[in-house]
Amino acid sequence: MLCMFIKHTAILKKGRLLDIVSVPFGNKEVIILIRTFVAVDIPEKLKKGFEDILSDLNAIKGIKVVHPSNIHVTLKFLGDVKTSRIPDVIERLDEVKASPFMCRIEMVGVFPSSSRPRIIWLGLGGQFDNLHLQVEHALDGMGFKKDKHEYISHATIGRVKFLKGEQKEKLKNFLQEYGDKYFGEFEVTSFKLKKSTLTPEGPIYETLHEFSLQ
Repeated sequence: MLCMFIKHTAILKKGRLLDIVSVPFGNKEVIILIRTFVAVDIPEKLKKGFEDILSDLNAIKGIKVVHPSNIHVTLKFLGDVKTSRIPDVIERLDEVKASPFMCRIEMVGVFPSSSRPRIIWLGLGGQFDNLHLQVEHALDGMGFKKDKHEYISHATIGRVKFLKGEQKEKLKNFLQEYGDKYFGEFEVTSFKLKKSTLTPEGPIYETLHEFSLQ
């Protein structure tokens, strides 16, 4: 059995190995995949201002709230990537040319629509469209799927698992209360290639490489 040779905890999902540090098999190395994405982190000092909204969102049954430490702005999800390809991904992302910019955190909304909410998010103002486009161009030709939908900068704070009548009304009131709220702003000076390890308690994010904007 393969798992007998694993040196580090492997995350299994639908029979696939999603995260392994090293898997020696005899004198060879088995293909290793890690779940990766490109993102901008939100400063911890601003995340402290999310306490009230996350607490109120958590009070609505049927919604899984994102832990404050995991709130970020996704620029591109890469999926399961061979560890052997990570250096090439980093080299490509090093080619991104973009200047630092200010990000304003305001508004709360849902995807895909208010009648069928699945994702609850914080709105983000700033030059994320350009940064996202630069990342797409840098990774062009590497086999990663391009985003089919229009890119909308946001930070996910909750995911709807199920909602019944009373809870739907609570979510409606929640969106009315926080819909236009201002949460602060910060300067975006870098973006990161990050690794996601799936666990029963939720995902654990680690930075593989940070890229400065200049």
